[in-house]
Amino acid sequence: MMTPEQFEDALDLYGSDLSIWPEGLAEDAQDLLTRSDDVRQTLEDAVLLDTTLDAYTVEEPSAAFEARLLDLAPKAQAASQAGAGSALKSWFSLRWASAAAASLACAAFGFAVGLQSVDSIQTRKDAEAFMTASISTYTDEFWTGEEG
Repeated sequence: MMTPEQFEDALDLYGSDLSIWPEGLAEDAQDLLTRSDDVRQTLEDAVLLDTTLDAYTVEEPSAAFEARLLDLAPKAQAASQAGAGSALKSWFSLRWASAAAASLACAAFGFAVGLQSVDSIQTRKDAEAFMTASISTYTDEFWTGEEG
């Protein structure tokens, strides 16, 4: 049994001509159409849209319009001369941009590694100081919970 939502999905997929729908779907759609006024209205709207789109035509462009478009196009000789120079310029600037990006990435990595190693040294010094302080104040009473 088809729902109105499934009908709309099939309508979007197959169009408003139910004769070209897959056989099982077309039968379910016909059954739904006999039971629902909303679905019949949806189908009528789809038929109207399809008819309107089928009737729409586009005028052929005039010769003057085509000539104006061709005048806007770059000239073949100028394009080939400019293309060689601009290709070299873009390759050269791309090469420098790539080198700069790689250098920046290496510098950032070196900075992060250096910062980490300084942080590790400080952490190690703090840990050693803590261990020294805790060993020097060690008493059995502290660890057993008995006070002397």
